[in-house]
Amino acid sequence: MKIKKIIADRKPYFCVECPLNNSGIRTLEKGECGKYETVIDGAWKVGGKVPDERCLFEIG
Repeated sequence: MKIKKIIADRKPYFCVECPLNNSGIRTLEKGECGKYETVIDGAWKVGGKVPDERCLFEIG
């Protein structure tokens, strides 16, 4: 079974938070979504993988 989309209250800020990527049951292959970006959070500059247009989360 393949998950087509997930409806959530918000998208994760970083792919590290994604339950599809980090659960015991892997549903995504490596590199299937996300892109590397630098995010400025207040006074902090944080780099990492963030959701892109291929993200399976839908806000609803």
